[in-house]
Amino acid sequence: MKSLEQIKELFVSARELVKVASPDSVDVVIEKITEISNHCKELYEIETSYIERAKCINMYTSLDNIIKILSVKGFIDERIGAFFGLGNSDTLHSPSFGELSQGKGTIKAPVFDEKSNPNIKHESPFNGFGEGDEKKELPAKNDDLPPPPPKGNSEFSESETPNPIDIEGKEPSPIDGNDDHIGSGNNIVSGTDSEPQFLHEFIGQEQAVTQLKKEIAASKILGKKSIDHVLLLGNKGLGKTTLMKIIANELGVEFKYINASALTSDSSARKYFFEWLIGIALKKKPVVIGIDEVHMLSENLQTSLYTLLSSNEFTHVSKTGVETYKIPEFTFIGATTEPNLINEPFRDRCKNLTLTLEDYSREELRKIVVNKFAYKNLSIEENAINCCINRCRSSIRELTAIVKGVHTSALLSQTKIVTAEMIEEYFSLKKIDAIGLSKKEIELLNIIKNEPSGVISEETLAARLNTNVKILKKDYETYLIKIGFLVIHSRGRSLTEKAKNYLQYGYFDFGDNVTIGSLPSDE
Repeated sequence: MKSLEQIKELFVSARELVKVASPDSVDVVIEKITEISNHCKELYEIETSYIERAKCINMYTSLDNIIKILSVKGFIDERIGAFFGLGNSDTLHSPSFGELSQGKGTIKAPVFDEKSNPNIKHESPFNGFGEGDEKKELPAKNDDLPPPPPKGNSEFSESETPNPIDIEGKEPSPIDGNDDHIGSGNNIVSGTDSEPQFLHEFIGQEQAVTQLKKEIAASKILGKKSIDHVLLLGNKGLGKTTLMKIIANELGVEFKYINASALTSDSSARKYFFEWLIGIALKKKPVVIGIDEVHMLSENLQTSLYTLLSSNEFTHVSKTGVETYKIPEFTFIGATTEPNLINEPFRDRCKNLTLTLEDYSREELRKIVVNKFAYKNLSIEENAINCCINRCRSSIRELTAIVKGVHTSALLSQTKIVTAEMIEEYFSLKKIDAIGLSKKEIELLNIIKNEPSGVISEETLAARLNTNVKILKKDYETYLIKIGFLVIHSRGRSLTEKAKNYLQYGYFDFGDNVTIGSLPSDE
């Protein structure tokens, strides 16, 4: 038997994988759902109430059917999105995880035709498209329940029976705190989980949020369910994907998402991309179409979107000829960390709502980290908050990872208070230093520092790091350039005084009058 917290962890971690929708993640998601199903089967064996046993049967039967759908169709089937709270379960007539846990609805056994490809899960680079291949769904079988075991043989009384599942991406309610550890209701932004669901819950990015609020309010006055197309610019981890979902929630429409980094430049990528768009068009309903890392779309695919963004139509060449599809009302949202790689005509179609997200202030980060821990039913000491902020690289994604990792430690320690010692232990295991630099980034800085000339070419630097130039630029140099540690010029890479002071004295200025370490005096 697993604890409720363990079940929640399984579901939330599976849900995060489904959001990314990497084909390689399907088997991992199946394993996690299988563990939850097995838990429900074990719970059934010890239940004494007919009602609770019926809930268990419905739960594990539905979970097993989700596993079947994943096994055959991967993340393509929209029932998967609805199950994980990433689609509209009412529209699809398919219950979500949270609804199943409350005994609402059932997921019936899927029936696929002979053309269904059992390997499709290894080919789909996105989630939530298409209508599916199934011919029909068979009604669920309603067998009589076996008699309950005698009273007194169960580990729980009927009144104490634990609900096997009670979440849909939701976390526990915030707990009360005190002056030493923060977690009181006054510090919490409302929402259904630790991710904001609406604009009034979103912390920071005031300029972007204010503009979006105005646009959405205006669209509602006009009776529309869409706004002008949006382009979100900014570094990784600032909440671009979260804002996409929020805009869909605010407009009250379905959210369709694809990460362009999962699309290769070959012909299969074009095929999948258009199948995804066709699936959206066939529904003929207002929708938000979100494309993350949009700069990674090939030039041909970017070009193919021009007409759609201008006239709500796109054409697709199939075996039967040229077909035209229309999406009557939609909001396109592209997110990118590399706006210079987006074609100018593409940018022009989003000019009114091209929004640049800025790094978060320390106060904003403080509110976010307190909020995230509170939804894990944890309060956090003030000095532990600072430890998190110093290392999160101003990234909400990094903060989320920190909270998840420390939450695991708190569960094992059976504590409700996060201390600085727990935070330090987490970063020690991750080999993350005092300002959030990885072991590899520190190694990179020391390689340049120890170079007699003080300058090293990118090829030599990549070789000494035992990597290639592409990974060097993408994974190791980006943040070092951002914080002013690294200079790139025609001869290669060199360190700034700021980087040298950090390596020698451990000194770093975070801004807002917050520093660590100290420089030697002038004496």
